Amino acid sequence: MLTKEYLYINHRRHQVSIESELIEQIRAIGYSLDSFLQDDLEQIESADFSSKKIKELVLNKLEQMHQSLEKQKEEEMSKKDFTFVDLFAGIGGFRLALENQGGKCLAYSEIQWDSLRVYAQNFSMNELFLGDIKAVSQIDVGQAIDLIVGGVPCQSWSSAGKNRGFDDDRGRLWLETIRIVKENQPKCFLFENVKGLTDPRHSKALKFILKAFEDIGYFVKYKVLSSKDFGLVQARERVFLVGFRDQALLDRFSWPQTTSQDISLGEVIKLDQYQKNQRQADTPIGIDSSASVGKQKSFNDYFIFSDVRTGETTLHSWDFMHITELERCVCLNFISLRRSLGKQLYGRDGAPLSFKDIQAAMKAKDLFDFSLDTLEDLVQKGIFKRFDGIDEDGKREIRYDFVNSKQSTGIDDMYRIYSPDSVSFSTLTATGSPDYIALKPFLGKTSKEYCQYFIDHIYKKKQFRSLTDREFARLQGFPDHFILCKQGNAKRQLGNAVSVPVIEQLVLAIKNTNVFNT
Repeated sequence: MLTKEYLYINHRRHQVSIESELIEQIRAIGYSLDSFLQDDLEQIESADFSSKKIKELVLNKLEQMHQSLEKQKEEEMSKKDFTFVDLFAGIGGFRLALENQGGKCLAYSEIQWDSLRVYAQNFSMNELFLGDIKAVSQIDVGQAIDLIVGGVPCQSWSSAGKNRGFDDDRGRLWLETIRIVKENQPKCFLFENVKGLTDPRHSKALKFILKAFEDIGYFVKYKVLSSKDFGLVQARERVFLVGFRDQALLDRFSWPQTTSQDISLGEVIKLDQYQKNQRQADTPIGIDSSASVGKQKSFNDYFIFSDVRTGETTLHSWDFMHITELERCVCLNFISLRRSLGKQLYGRDGAPLSFKDIQAAMKAKDLFDFSLDTLEDLVQKGIFKRFDGIDEDGKREIRYDFVNSKQSTGIDDMYRIYSPDSVSFSTLTATGSPDYIALKPFLGKTSKEYCQYFIDHIYKKKQFRSLTDREFARLQGFPDHFILCKQGNAKRQLGNAVSVPVIEQLVLAIKNTNVFNT
């Protein structure tokens, strides 16, 4: 695909057609086409260069620059403070952080080829490639391994997954990780996993992992850290395990200090024309930008589109259509009923309910009475849908649930719209959720004004957009020169990655124990 660019030669515009991939390579190393060819403009002017000749010139300069950068990198690597092996490398979040702190990569392991392509574009590939860690035993790199790191696949322990733990092949990768540490005996290790590993339902698994490391001669600490406490706006909580062969070194290790930096989403993603605090004093009393999603009484710098929850900044599908007050009351009460009654009658939260079930529950709470026609009208309006069920007598019955019955999918493929003033953003995941950013802050001195302003000036006027791949990268702390996947997988890969600043601070804390000098 050719992209048209302009060179400014002696204040004249000279149109050039050049592949977009080359333009991306130029931008990735911090140049515009003009600045990249700055030393050649006089030659181009005098020689009447064509686009083809300019392309050849660009290719030659890129090759020379890459060779120079590679040589410089090799020289820098020879002066590194410690060595490491990068397990479950992904696109290289761990490696980026470790090299920033003086680390030299000896070997890396990854099985996703699309991630490896990104890894290869950003790092030297002269190190030993380990492939699948199941086939790795002793890592023969000709020198001692100071540190082994990795983000062990987390779906087995994630609250968003099926919580199968060691019953899942991915959960058993912890066993492979422990085996590799045992066979290679690094001075220390640093592993990352989802916060769910520390949940009570996984307490036996966590104890097993810690005991397994102790049995092979390591003393271990673990702690849940949030990316938001390390200069990022993303509220990403992950558990980190740090282990040393010497108890004295573990005692010397201190978890990194968190920062109290107040940074907004608009600043982090570099939203065009955004100025922090431009909403001034026009904010409702009691706003809590950092309140977690799902907190019922919170009033936040984001609006959630969901029919299955309530809250000051939650909007429902029926808020944008004409319904009766009775229908509204049925909808709002059904939100809690489908959870409590669904679990009581059918064994799970959010189970569809029959008209008989709903009506009986309403009467028991002395709420109000309504007819089957009310539910059917809500079906016709696209708020409810029908399900076939069997009653206690074995007879067929119709049950009802919201059309938009899953919170994470929102409404019409829209879940959250954040104000650029928000100082907290939801955790990026591999599967993603339909989140957007408003192009300007929300205004309003009362909660009613705040909500109406959002509907009239943000939602209805479509003053919002989705985040770009590059903005996702910024939320994870990846620098703008980091080359991202161009095959549409960048957001998935970034959702699986680690937050770079958190790893940097953890590695600095490990270095401060002087373990690499022993």
